[in-house]
Amino acid sequence: MAVQQWFVEENGVRLGPMSPRELRALVAAGRIGPETRLCHDLMTEYVAARRVKGLLPPATASVRGREPVAGAEPTTPGPALTPRRSVMLPTLPVLTSIEALPDHPAALPAASDLTPMNSYLGTKTGAELEIEHTTKPSRRHYQRPAYRSSAVRERADERLLRPQGPALAMPAPTDIWPLAVLCLLFGWIGGGMLSADRMYLPSAVAPSLALALGGVPLTYAAIIHYLKPKSLPLGRVLLVAGFTAVFGILTLLLLQFLAAIAVASNFRFLFHGSIGILFLVLKLIGLAYDLTTSHDIWLRWVGFVFGVGLCEETVKLLPLVALIIWRVDRALSVHTFLALGFASGVGFGIGEAIYCYSPWCGNYGAGSNVIRWYSVVPSHAIYTTVCAAFLWRLADKLEYSDGFWQRAGVVATAAAIMAFVHGTYDTVCSLGVVVALVMDTALFGVLLWVVRWVTTDATEPPDSKTTPWSQALSTSGPMFAGLGAALLMMVLALTLSSSREQAMPAILMTELPVQYRRYIKGFDMTMPSAPGATAQLPVKVHFQIDTTSETVTATITNLGDGPLHGMIISGFLGPAADDDDRRKSITIGDLAPHAATVLDQKRGWEFNPGDKLVITTDDYQDVVLDVP
Repeated sequence: MAVQQWFVEENGVRLGPMSPRELRALVAAGRIGPETRLCHDLMTEYVAARRVKGLLPPATASVRGREPVAGAEPTTPGPALTPRRSVMLPTLPVLTSIEALPDHPAALPAASDLTPMNSYLGTKTGAELEIEHTTKPSRRHYQRPAYRSSAVRERADERLLRPQGPALAMPAPTDIWPLAVLCLLFGWIGGGMLSADRMYLPSAVAPSLALALGGVPLTYAAIIHYLKPKSLPLGRVLLVAGFTAVFGILTLLLLQFLAAIAVASNFRFLFHGSIGILFLVLKLIGLAYDLTTSHDIWLRWVGFVFGVGLCEETVKLLPLVALIIWRVDRALSVHTFLALGFASGVGFGIGEAIYCYSPWCGNYGAGSNVIRWYSVVPSHAIYTTVCAAFLWRLADKLEYSDGFWQRAGVVATAAAIMAFVHGTYDTVCSLGVVVALVMDTALFGVLLWVVRWVTTDATEPPDSKTTPWSQALSTSGPMFAGLGAALLMMVLALTLSSSREQAMPAILMTELPVQYRRYIKGFDMTMPSAPGATAQLPVKVHFQIDTTSETVTATITNLGDGPLHGMIISGFLGPAADDDDRRKSITIGDLAPHAATVLDQKRGWEFNPGDKLVITTDDYQDVVLDVP
């Protein structure tokens, strides 16, 4: 934390700044008396020196005047007070320090030990001082560092007196190429062109691990190659990514759960005070999530924007909000802050893939898994980076806000723009890979513009230290190596996939409820030999099993948009499917679109243990089910 900077009023001129150590040296030299007017950089008016705890010796704290202490040993004169700049104080309430500070030190430093006044005051050079005041201090009046941006500096002239580091270099737009190749070429084009016949088994872990190792490290290395932050502690990056991957996803799931409860309930008495506002917000979020399943594309868009987009982008900003509230961001450059935002987005993408979009969660397609790890994870990270840029501009308002709702409003404002982009992206992805590719390409344009906007007039913190690992990624060599590794991992993951005929029996068995799986012996996924026939019959068979009597009835529904002609349901008693004497069948005839028919005892049909069920039409043959 930066050392307090003090100013002394002498003959109507404001002199300084100086550290508490330098101030005590002037007291020891007799330059400051009890009535000398002082203020520091967090105050809005001058106070007498006698009101500064720990500054004057007890013998002189109650004596008015500027005379030195009687009997005091002569000391070496302190440094001369050089006028730096006269600055008008803003008309704000008085602000005092909030730290618990020590009393007057036993010995004052010699003048030779004083830190030069023109040096950077960002390190501790002595115990800080506290103003005797009765009012409760307020956080809102803390001034942010001068190196944030010119727009912030203009709002408080005192910050112009603070030292500034070198200007940040503007990232070159061409340095984004590794991330574009991974996301657009490998992800959308490579994964989108893969045959839909390649699938993963529900228990497949190795393909997801290979894709994660190929995509995630390169994704983050690519953004470092583009932004080139000078200082980027690896531990902080891992902490932010891990927090969002675990607690961010859990927070989102909890938010969705509470929103669903709010939609299903109607507690009118809750609409009072903060609880009522929270209940209303949750209910609106729940209604937005319900719209994501609407058949109307515009209603789906509203649901994805105000439900999925806004909630996910807000959750991904939580670790960055904590950095601002705890004032950790004061020692960060904007490029470092954006890199941490990118890490939060990567963490969210990893958590979402593991919790919701892996083979063990129902995402069986090989191509969709490639898109998930090579395109969706980088897209999430880009969303959060853009939101982090807006949050950086709103950081002063966030830190100085009072109460939960004011801060929530600031965070929602930072997430709002990308919530629209995110919601639009989720809406149009159902229209095909080409539309999603166009959306992601436009997303890269947004990233380039935002980085340029937030980098203009920004400076590096004066005391930032170079981290070797991030500097090593600024060259093209690691990027080529990472792209080669990502391509190799994608090929490896594809070799671990299975054909549809091999994967579907295990997938169908997994989709069945656990209590019904023992009634299914297996599935016959053999392709029909009839010309023009397809392996997928648009028929849904719903079995209702009575475990007491072990009788089974089936409801057969035509899910297609056209009628099915010549439908025949055949059953074979026991495993001898080639024995016509053991065969029984019933002719359904034509089944209209979306119509259903029931096979049960009333229709003269009863399933028995060991029966084999075959559904055929004029040119289709679907699964063969064995009933135990």
